[in-house]
Amino acid sequence: MRTLSFFVLRALCALFVGFLLVCNPTEMSALLVQIIGGMFVLSGIVVFIGYFVGRYRARRTREQLAAMGQLSTTPLYIPSPSSINLFVGIGAAALGIVLLLSPTTFIQILMYVLGGLLILVGLAQGLTFFNTRQLVPFSFALLLLPLLEIGAGLFTILKPQLANQIAFTILGIAYLCYGVTEFVFGIQLHNAQKRLEDQVRYMEEQIPEAVVVEEMEEAEETEEQVPPSSIENV
Repeated sequence: MRTLSFFVLRALCALFVGFLLVCNPTEMSALLVQIIGGMFVLSGIVVFIGYFVGRYRARRTREQLAAMGQLSTTPLYIPSPSSINLFVGIGAAALGIVLLLSPTTFIQILMYVLGGLLILVGLAQGLTFFNTRQLVPFSFALLLLPLLEIGAGLFTILKPQLANQIAFTILGIAYLCYGVTEFVFGIQLHNAQKRLEDQVRYMEEQIPEAVVVEEMEEAEETEEQVPPSSIENV
């Protein structure tokens, strides 16, 4: 799977959860909790697989550059997923399984659970933006959205007296923002990684030509160094 596929799936899960929360903020049924749990399981699995796929692709690119002798001299930036993404994926999947198996138990505290998870995904998203800043143009405006997501999660947790309708609406809007941001950033990162792969492929194609030119130059230097007398004696 390509990087864009993982971002799109995560974005769709977040958009679906946000849509459910915004459209039904007053009453959380067991079925709705299970649906949200299923989305978290799917999102967690996607993040978990995406982490190892991203690590593999980064290692493969480094190996290609190392084989060409360009790893220490190349100006190319090779992105690798942050470990926090792995923990977020495992946490989201585990939370989703619990919500699927015991929905009625978590109806009353779902607001705090969603708020805590929103803090984690906001942190993970902010770190991803920062770690890939050499591939995707980084700006503080881009960092503002993860900060708003973290703020929304903290707000709902630290304000227990807040009405459920308001809290779930805030969480729903935050998850919608996260989904849209993840989708847009996924497209930008996908395009940047394609340019990186094209550069590495171009460097691989140039290596044989450079070797041939170098061998020809060495042969010419060897011929110039042979004294004329040795040629006549032959």
